[in-house]
Amino acid sequence: MEVAANFPDECRYVLEMLGQVYGYDAEARERGLAPEQRLRFHQEFSTPVMDQLHGWLEAQFAERKTEPNSGLGKAITYLLRHCVL
Repeated sequence: MEVAANFPDECRYVLEMLGQVYGYDAEARERGLAPEQRLRFHQEFSTPVMDQLHGWLEAQFAERKTEPNSGLGKAITYLLRHCVL
């Protein structure tokens, strides 16, 4: 919650991107896709969103937009290390 309060625009962007992926997952479930079809669906629709998010996360450090030791920097580091991006 501290990160969102201190970095609202950045957190909103990340949440919107992740929301798109969750939206695609809900759509795949609603369609009743088999596991293989669901994988292909995510590869087509979710992968580009996650690639864009990954690029944005890396750019925060590469372009010195975010200090790695800040709350946002620590959250970004966590996402880059622990999430499949």
